[in-house]
Amino acid sequence: MIISILEIKAFDGDRTTPPDFDWAQHVCLVGRGLLACRYLVATDDGLSCQKHGPMRLEIDQRIAAGKAAAYSDNCTGRASE
Repeated sequence: MIISILEIKAFDGDRTTPPDFDWAQHVCLVGRGLLACRYLVATDDGLSCQKHGPMRLEIDQRIAAGKAAAYSDNCTGRASE
């Protein structure tokens, strides 16, 4: 499934909170393999965006080593906690 920039813009609201399920489906493309955002992680408290979080370096190193399941970088980021 290809998502258009207009569909992403529809979700381009408050980025000061962690991603919710709708954001994860429509922007992070969770469950869509290589198209899924590399920075979306699951925590005990729910979903977390690590684009600007403490796990970013580790995630980027896994990408560089070819050891990740999700490779995309789908937005400018959201709050991690």
